[in-house]
Amino acid sequence: MNIESNAPVGSWVWVVDSDKVFADRGLASYFGMKPVDAARGLPIRAFLGSVHQADLEGVEEAIIKASATGGAFTRSYRVMTASRGWRHIVASGTCFLPEDGSPRLFPGWIADVSQVMDGQRSTLERMHYMVTKAKTRSAQRVVNYTLDDVLLSIEELLRGN
Repeated sequence: MNIESNAPVGSWVWVVDSDKVFADRGLASYFGMKPVDAARGLPIRAFLGSVHQADLEGVEEAIIKASATGGAFTRSYRVMTASRGWRHIVASGTCFLPEDGSPRLFPGWIADVSQVMDGQRSTLERMHYMVTKAKTRSAQRVVNYTLDDVLLSIEELLRGN
């Protein structure tokens, strides 16, 4: 499986009322789980433990909102993998509410978008360099033009004009 293709690399089904997340091998690898344990079902907290601390609150809020409204969940965040370190993923799912309004099933999938995120950072770094370079050159030109004007004025004064 090509983890850099941005295609789904893992999927889950969360049975909300029993707090069991059943996940495939791909998702288990991204969240540091043993595939056999993920297939048997683990509490959602076990998966949230792999989420980057800076992203965790937003992920939890999005899950709570989707669970309360029965709506869609889409979130980009970082997870710690055992073999590849921090990875940027996009998770997308939908929480289904039966007639009583309590959340029951919450299936979804993840895609690895690390290459896109890394490419975005690289592009921003290149842009920063180019703008800084252009700014320096522009500042030098402005100074040169200003100094040229000053020199012309001084030379005119020296010539007696």
